Amino acid sequence: MTSERAREVAENQYRARLHAQLGALKKEYERLTTPPYAIQWLKRLKLAKKIERIERELDQRMLLPPMLRP
Repeated sequence: MTSERAREVAENQYRARLHAQLGALKKEYERLTTPPYAIQWLKRLKLAKKIERIERELDQRMLLPPMLRP
């Protein structure tokens, strides 16, 4: 396996994991659309921040781990 292919496989796995996590977070965020209690508002705020961070992370290229560098 070439280093280019190894990087592509690692990046695809990483992005698939992030997309799965993002989907679960968005589902939980939608579940808390109208929370009646303050603690639920805080949970919703934290989820929104986490979703935003993961979306920014998906926009960046993945850095190669040291063991895969040519």
